[in-house]
Amino acid sequence: MQTTLENIELKHDLLIDITNFKSLTDTETHNDRLNYSEFVTSLQSPAIMHKKGGNGGFVGGWVEGKRKKENVKSRFLITIDIDDQPNDDVWGN
Repeated sequence: MQTTLENIELKHDLLIDITNFKSLTDTETHNDRLNYSEFVTSLQSPAIMHKKGGNGGFVGGWVEGKRKKENVKSRFLITIDIDDQPNDDVWGN
């Protein structure tokens, strides 16, 4: 089943930095700069994996060099990381 994403438009659409990692153990940074609206649009189709870390991860900012906290040069987002939720009612707990 393919879902059509709704293009989200924002009045004040900031350019943000995102650093992606291919797995939880990946230390190589893959930095990207995109509009906040593009990021929000991508959230319409979350990647739900049955294996923890199976879809990698990201930092809502710029990481320079290897994946270490001292290499985080900026932060643009506050994120919620939910792991090991026993049921689908995340907000009801």
